[in-house]
Amino acid sequence: MSKPVLFLVHDDSSTLEALEADVRRRFAADYTVLTGASSEAATSALAELGSRGDEVALIVAPELDGVGGARLEAITLRVWHRTIGGSC
Repeated sequence: MSKPVLFLVHDDSSTLEALEADVRRRFAADYTVLTGASSEAATSALAELGSRGDEVALIVAPELDGVGGARLEAITLRVWHRTIGGSC
């Protein structure tokens, strides 16, 4: 991917679709907009983005409880550290 990624996560499909439509309308020219319908889907997608070295500019997600939310938070930190050149 050549453009930085805006990654949207929400477990309610209608909320996610509306958010995605709004974000794409406003930011698609400058960003790639990707979505995940669960913390598990987001974790997998973000891990893939991180392993490819893609720049993730922003992750938008509700507060997620449980193991899925903790995994999403952990992978988010790893992707963020790679993006800014740190290590985790």
